[in-house]
Amino acid sequence: MKLLREPLLHFLLLGAMIFAVFGFVTQHRTDKPGEIVVTQGTLENLVTGFTRTWQRPPTDEEIQGLVRDYIREEAAYREALAIEGPRDQ
Repeated sequence: MKLLREPLLHFLLLGAMIFAVFGFVTQHRTDKPGEIVVTQGTLENLVTGFTRTWQRPPTDEEIQGLVRDYIREEAAYREALAIEGPRDQ
């Protein structure tokens, strides 16, 4: 009974519940494994970076180029990870 009143136990249980809920909510459900998805947040980050660099918002063509470059970089990154293989530490 004393164990049930222990604050550390409450903290650990609450942490485990939050971790489980977060994992369930953020789970990506895609039919195509390895698919590169450009989210609205990623697009906003690309546009913000461009705007900070060039002191103006990008045109539609420039946005398409930013997305194309992002996809190329992501594909190269994933391929590099696949070539490297699992790391034993």
